[in-house]
Amino acid sequence: MDWSLRHKWWILVALLGTILAIALFAFKFGQTPEEPTTETFTAEAVNLSIERPSDTINIPQEVQNEWTQEEASIIVGIKVFSYCEGAGSAPFMDHDGLTFATYVNASFGHGIIDSILVSFHLFEGNASVFLSENPWALELENATIVAMRNIGTNEKDAYVEAKPSSLSCNIQDQIFWVFLDENNEDHQMEIKVQVVHQNRTTRKITTVPIMLEMRLSTEGD
Repeated sequence: MDWSLRHKWWILVALLGTILAIALFAFKFGQTPEEPTTETFTAEAVNLSIERPSDTINIPQEVQNEWTQEEASIIVGIKVFSYCEGAGSAPFMDHDGLTFATYVNASFGHGIIDSILVSFHLFEGNASVFLSENPWALELENATIVAMRNIGTNEKDAYVEAKPSSLSCNIQDQIFWVFLDENNEDHQMEIKVQVVHQNRTTRKITTVPIMLEMRLSTEGD
């Protein structure tokens, strides 16, 4: 093989190598990133049952539910303050009711927290729930409210949805549970916290519930 033919051969080899490298580069970086897989988990509910008083009284009770996994933690809690009998002020308007606070503490070691949704579901039609919008009651740390329905019934849940700005955030609000009966019915509410967390490969939806009951009698529980 003479020099000119050998020179052309190596030029052809180099050209083919360059074309192959460009094709591989385009294939690698032109691919659509894979969607993260979705996982769901629901913690076992924690119950708090309160015997319904017949007069206005303080009820200093608290309950927590918690989910933990490696560097992740979600703590959901309820602090009960008082029961009002026929309170004339809003939102009770001469009805009975329970005042309590609910709080959420979420912390993750990596990834991002997409959203936190706190919902309040009533099982009976003879009641309603009100979420406070007052800044002294609705407290947020490293989170911003993006949606809220501050009045709920058994047909439409009250809820507050927040967008965290950090891997560690806290949400707290004061809640008013109003009973429309004549102190002759049991009532039940589910407070459910749904946290959506995502890393490069996995989108995880974790639900942590608490069941709150106001009962005419708790004997036998």
